[in-house]
Amino acid sequence: MVKLGFKTLVSYDTEQSADSVEWCPHEGWKNLFVCGTYQLERDEATSTANREGRILLHKYAADGPDPLVLMQTIERKAVLDQKWNPIYTDRLAVAGADGTVAIYKLVVAEEPRLELQTSATLRGEETDDRNILALALDWSSDGKRLVASDSHGCVEVFSFGDMALRSIHNWKGHGFEAWTCTFSQHHEDVIYSGGDDTFLCAYDIRCPKEPVLKTKNKTHTAGVTSLLSLKHKDHALLTGSYDEMVRIFDDRQLKHSVAEHGLNGGVWRLRSNPQGHPERILCACMYHNFSVVELMANGSFELIGEYGEHESICYGCDWQRIEGEENATSVIATCSFYDHKLCVAEYGIPCEGVKVIWNLITTAPGEELEHNKLVRQLTKELPSATAESCEEYIETACTHNLILRGSRSNRHLKKRPSIVYTLPLWEEFEFSELQPDFWCYECHSSAGEVLKCEGCHRCFHNSEPCRKTIEEKQLELEQFVHENKRITISSFGAKSPVAFLRHQSVMFSRDESDVSTTQRIQPVEDDVMFVANVPFSSEVKVKEEEGDVKIPVLIDDDVPEFVGIVRPPNRRLEERLNTSSIKPEECDTVDPASRHAEEQEMLPEDTFSLQKLGFGRVRPTPAWDRKTIEVCKKMFLRQPKALADIRKKISDESYNTLDEFHVDLLDVAHNIAIVHGTSSLEYDGAMYMLADCVYDLLEILQCPDCYRHSNEQVGPDFFTRPCRTRHELVYAKQKSFQYWPAKVIRVVNNKYDVRFFGVEHRRSLVDANCVKPIDTDPKALKMNMRRRGLQLAMQELLKHQVLLDGPREAFAFGSRVQVPPSNHSISTNMNRPATINHASPSPARLIRTQRYH
Repeated sequence: MVKLGFKTLVSYDTEQSADSVEWCPHEGWKNLFVCGTYQLERDEATSTANREGRILLHKYAADGPDPLVLMQTIERKAVLDQKWNPIYTDRLAVAGADGTVAIYKLVVAEEPRLELQTSATLRGEETDDRNILALALDWSSDGKRLVASDSHGCVEVFSFGDMALRSIHNWKGHGFEAWTCTFSQHHEDVIYSGGDDTFLCAYDIRCPKEPVLKTKNKTHTAGVTSLLSLKHKDHALLTGSYDEMVRIFDDRQLKHSVAEHGLNGGVWRLRSNPQGHPERILCACMYHNFSVVELMANGSFELIGEYGEHESICYGCDWQRIEGEENATSVIATCSFYDHKLCVAEYGIPCEGVKVIWNLITTAPGEELEHNKLVRQLTKELPSATAESCEEYIETACTHNLILRGSRSNRHLKKRPSIVYTLPLWEEFEFSELQPDFWCYECHSSAGEVLKCEGCHRCFHNSEPCRKTIEEKQLELEQFVHENKRITISSFGAKSPVAFLRHQSVMFSRDESDVSTTQRIQPVEDDVMFVANVPFSSEVKVKEEEGDVKIPVLIDDDVPEFVGIVRPPNRRLEERLNTSSIKPEECDTVDPASRHAEEQEMLPEDTFSLQKLGFGRVRPTPAWDRKTIEVCKKMFLRQPKALADIRKKISDESYNTLDEFHVDLLDVAHNIAIVHGTSSLEYDGAMYMLADCVYDLLEILQCPDCYRHSNEQVGPDFFTRPCRTRHELVYAKQKSFQYWPAKVIRVVNNKYDVRFFGVEHRRSLVDANCVKPIDTDPKALKMNMRRRGLQLAMQELLKHQVLLDGPREAFAFGSRVQVPPSNHSISTNMNRPATINHASPSPARLIRTQRYH
């Protein structure tokens, strides 16, 4: 199903709260519409409230300098509902807060205006309390009768003849407010009403004394607020309710609904599209937005569009098709209450459908298609679209110059020239500097209204599906992470990644030297990292240690904690391990000879070509022609960024932060989603690449030294190199294994992410009850010291502990460190100062997943 896209053409401040809007059906004046307002004004002197309102007569002129012109303002009591007569199309019925129903006539002139013709007061419940409001009204299909409902729960029927209103019936239909009422489009003597008592009632008004109650439906769980009898579909009645559901009933059996669909916010108003698509229903969802649902052939509903320009409360809406000098425009008018906002928006086929049209044209002989042939092929490509819908899609594409309409002479001279469609002049197309993106940066869809970011050209939907939590974004990205190769945040079993905190015992150490370039590595909290990252909480307590690098062993019985260093078991072993095979100078080696890269290409070389990898599934979307891809890149991509651009910025050393690299990756994934769609294999490839890169970015933010040491693996003792980020040293135990020395990478939700000492340096998640401090007696842990693997791991642990006594910054990267003379024999060349240049982590490794061995 191709969803409708909306674009706001003009907005207007009604000053008072707006609650209803109706386009004029009168021939020649269909560009007029009325908007009703409701303003509650309290009189402090008399402690009373006055409900004042206006009728605003507007003219919409798309080609004029001011597209929306206010033609007339009628001051009166508050307006709650308005309806144009379907037969006498210049007559407007208005339901007022003074308990009256008024009829206005449209006076056609150079400047059209409304004049009051007649009015009638509702009888209500026939009590002394006359504080009655006319809430809703509707005309019969012949235009000769009018039904109105009021705040007392009563329903009243009037006859409209000789330009006057005369009351025929009045009855008590509901225990509370009767919010809505309507005539049946198939039975002229049947009236439906809905009230705040949750009842849907059907009445037969042929009885001269009082209408007969045919059916009372009790399936709604909240007040019934809107009714719509579908003229194009026999026995179909639609209802909207405070319970946020739109339902369809068979009027022959109203006890149970045929189908229902949930919408966010109570459904206050339902409007069918009279412009060739009566199956499309515009719904005013009070606390959410304006939604369009389509009634499918099988009787079910499908959401096909959302318009989120308004804030609260969404009340009035209507459709119209306005004929212009060159082409017609399909628009909707909407209004909302508290922000007193009136909008006119254009709707039509979104960019996803235009790509289908382009692909059909590019694959046709001569790159042109006749009108009828294009409609037939488009109907096949879009099975859920009717021929009328495809006609509208083509017309909308022509209106926006997305395709060009021309003519072609036929071989038979007697036949008229055929209408043909060709591609636009896409090679000459250029975006203006102020033009925002057409597509939502979160869901990569152009359907619905998008809001532009204040700081860039990116746009976002303001609707609920695009307002994803951090956990939802993380889980979405982790779908593209291989579980056997990654430890993801969801592996820690947290309900929300916001609760993730770095463990308190992770410590940073700084040398007291005058070198200002040695700084603690702190991740920057940035919105970009929310895509697949967990922002580091500001409540994390990080322990810093000032003074000498050598840290004594201090254990408080009241506050147990793990310590990073213990004394070697004896002096002879300490002396033997005091001379390390690792020299700090080796950290300057950016490309050691022992490194070998394992490359995995997730995307084609030119980024946008069709994906050759299957990722274990069949291609779900049609493959675009190469020229179609080029047209999409030129006319749809606001910033046509590709992998080649990222590689160039890497080679030019243009990146200053990892966030810049991350944003470029997101832009590439966004562009691929625009060209190929979010259900394509090409988008899957982009997400696999993004997930792999983001995982490595998180590792760099966690500890950049660990990331470089584990990837470069310079020498056999790479794992003993200390990091500026001090890691806890512990004994950790996996199931069915004994305790083993390990480094703690992070602690989340009572689970330890550790990397074991030894030959393979494996990484694992271990429960907190299987982790012991490093100063625990190995005998107490029943560790079998005779095992060769454990002996090698213990030797590597002790080497690491010895190196921790020295300046740990000497083995770090990303800074320029002046190593001071030291009494510690870290290396044979430590008697003189040495200047060490360290390479920053290169994003080039992240484009192609690299593992070094």
